[in-house]
Amino acid sequence: MSNTLENQKTQLQIQLEELVKVGVGGKYVNNSNYNEQITEELEFEESMLRGGIDRYRKNVTNAVRKGQESTTLYGQVFQQKYITKLSECINNDIRTMRW
Repeated sequence: MSNTLENQKTQLQIQLEELVKVGVGGKYVNNSNYNEQITEELEFEESMLRGGIDRYRKNVTNAVRKGQESTTLYGQVFQQKYITKLSECINNDIRTMRW
């Protein structure tokens, strides 16, 4: 776990260095102030990303537990993929029952 955290910190530092190198935030007189603000912004974006991932996983877990996978994104894609085939099968069965 700590290895992953260190890897994320390293990636954050690399992003910060690249942003400073291309001159993002040139309006700041003091580089340390800029570095602190951009670091906070990158950490905030990372926490938002992690929060979204956690929320998605929680929703999927709850849907599976309740037997409502059709409400998940992958469940809806699965339905869309096979709805035409299912409709054709139902129509064939109805035609067979009529004759």
